[in-house]
Amino acid sequence: MTMWDAGGAKGTKTVTATTGYQTIRIPLADFAGFDKATARKFKHGAFSGSFTIDEIRFE
Repeated sequence: MTMWDAGGAKGTKTVTATTGYQTIRIPLADFAGFDKATARKFKHGAFSGSFTIDEIRFE
């Protein structure tokens, strides 16, 4: 999965479940993995663990 850091640099970013206040830009096509049951957890095969989403911005 290709992700972008907060500065917009393209590349692969390793994110762990304990990382807080991390900005991750996810292509809209990948939102098939969005867990609508909890609405605030995002699960993706490229990540280990679930991550709480505090803000979603469509740009």
